[in-house]
Amino acid sequence: MLEKPNLNYIKDISEGDKNFENNLLLSLKTEFPKEYEILKNNFKQQNYLKVALNLHKLKHKISILGIPLAFEIASDFEQDIKKGHTERYETLLVVLDKINVYLSSI
Repeated sequence: MLEKPNLNYIKDISEGDKNFENNLLLSLKTEFPKEYEILKNNFKQQNYLKVALNLHKLKHKISILGIPLAFEIASDFEQDIKKGHTERYETLLVVLDKINVYLSSI
């Protein structure tokens, strides 16, 4: 079962600076959905090297949200897709969808 995204890391590194927290959250909420859509479009076009690059960028956002299992799934798929292996794409989508919904709800 996938962990729920959280803001613990953001709160830790902000040291109580609410402006920093809000700016980082705004960046995540703005960038993640766009990068996720780009990844899906590149996958549809079977441009798997671009998918790997898109995913590499998304992994940093995943790690900020404190969900190590999601990070592991993304990392594994990044390696798979570089070899043209797409079998775990649907699993990745479940993870990224969950993050996208979380970000839109905060």
